[in-house]
Amino acid sequence: MNSQNPFRKAEDAQLQYDMDIFIDEMGESSGVGGGVANFLTGYAIYKGERFPFEAVAYGRIGGQNVSPILQPEAIKRLEELNVDLELF
Repeated sequence: MNSQNPFRKAEDAQLQYDMDIFIDEMGESSGVGGGVANFLTGYAIYKGERFPFEAVAYGRIGGQNVSPILQPEAIKRLEELNVDLELF
């Protein structure tokens, strides 16, 4: 029996980046019905370097989703390291 969803594109093997993530601050929940989203600030440690970000964490059904936004200096340094930012 094939358990793959026929409507979902098959995922290609992708690079994985070994990193540690730290959250410095989590803001108050916002949204209707008890809060749907939280605003976060933190950083990732990759290859011994610190990469700051801001993020929105949201969702309930199906689990949590996080949308991080790297700081401009973090993006520049990751590009210098030839990191695929979309996969990072």
